[in-house]
Amino acid sequence: MRHGESGDGAASASERRALESCGGITMVTIPGASFLTPDEDPAPVARLIGDARTSQRNSRAG
Repeated sequence: MRHGESGDGAASASERRALESCGGITMVTIPGASFLTPDEDPAPVARLIGDARTSQRNSRAG
């Protein structure tokens, strides 16, 4: 799960606890990011998606 560090995109403490208790979820905080980061600065989000896909492929292969 990706969320912004500030603004409407930030996860509340209870949301973070609930998500972290689920298996297979990795919480990633993009420093200084907000809800609109995918539109305003897509590079960090694209890297996270690419890293997640690579990790998923590697776990299936090995």
